[in-house]
Amino acid sequence: MHSTAGGGTRQFKKQLSGDLMKWLKIVGIILAVCIALLLCAALLAPKLVPIKSILAENIEARLNRPVTIGEASFGFLGGFSLSVTDLKVLDLPEFGERPLIKASSLRARVSLLPMLASALVVDEIEVDGVELSVVQSHEGLLNLRSLRSLSRINNTGYSEVRESLESNDPPSFWTDPKAKLIVRSASFKNVILHFENQKTGLTSELPIELLRMSGDAQRSRVELSCSATMPGFSMEAKGSAENPFNEVTLQNVMLAFRLDAAQVGQKFSPFVEGLETKGVIEFNASASGPPNALRADASLRIENCSLNAKPFGGRPISLDDLLWQFGATANVISSTATVHRFHLFSRSAGIDASFNGDVQWPARLDRIVFEASSTIELDKLSGGVRVRPDSRSENKSSGFDPALQRSRRKP
Repeated sequence: MHSTAGGGTRQFKKQLSGDLMKWLKIVGIILAVCIALLLCAALLAPKLVPIKSILAENIEARLNRPVTIGEASFGFLGGFSLSVTDLKVLDLPEFGERPLIKASSLRARVSLLPMLASALVVDEIEVDGVELSVVQSHEGLLNLRSLRSLSRINNTGYSEVRESLESNDPPSFWTDPKAKLIVRSASFKNVILHFENQKTGLTSELPIELLRMSGDAQRSRVELSCSATMPGFSMEAKGSAENPFNEVTLQNVMLAFRLDAAQVGQKFSPFVEGLETKGVIEFNASASGPPNALRADASLRIENCSLNAKPFGGRPISLDDLLWQFGATANVISSTATVHRFHLFSRSAGIDASFNGDVQWPARLDRIVFEASSTIELDKLSGGVRVRPDSRSENKSSGFDPALQRSRRKP
């Protein structure tokens, strides 16, 4: 009896095992077919979808300018990837024959799986060989300002677009609290800005060797990093912000740049007649904290700088040296601030001024408590600003002296 029951159990287990294997084989076949179909779709879709015309039509509709594309392709293997070559956005005839925008190549890659969790992850954006044309017409109109209709589909005018951009409402992407945008790397290489003034016939080129950006943005936090290099200029900026669409709190925000005015200034000569610049300018700034306790620090250093243009009548403004240091804690909500340090020093101009205290904006004298001291040598100062008084002042005093030699005020 036991043997009969044991044989029945073994029979049942054997039958169940066989049925399970059959189902597993069926599921495996279905999965294999699905994967094969997906692979076929991934391989065939780029050839069936007219991505080139779709891109051209959408860009043309938003910029209201004719667009041509050499080649365009996309794929789904390893994520969504897009490749575009020889992109040209033509300009209006009155601004010349040079394209408004030109790019030799554009590559982008987006991860697909994070989209299931409301996250858009851009692994890479790389644009190479970019040329941007900035033209001022005979009538004084810039071609960039002539983009009156940024959306021909919705017939949206520039003023409406500007109001939308200046709105405090978060973008529609952030209506989902879980939404997230990550740009791991975005780089623009070999960028050239072409400047032309049709009235004077002057032209210049401003090359940007590399512009690199990355960021992580979500409804509750935004983090950005950016760097740029070009002849005579280098810049780095980074930082993060909590609650960017409410009471923003800055965290470790930093901006630093170095400018060689002789190399960069001449590039803008088509728009400022007779423009001549020289000197080195270095600037560093940082900010951190909530709106009611925002700490900001900055420093500016200028060496051997001069600025001249035709409107100056041949009298350049020059400054051999200048050092400015600033530190303050501000309450943006109450429009008040405590200036911990404000120091302005120039040996060549004879200026040595310091300031610290509490201030409020708009300025109210009955709400200001500060201490200030300064030494100003007017004969040196006149060399920079073209004022030539006969006096020289190095003394110190208290109160609101017109020369601000030394002042102290309390409410």
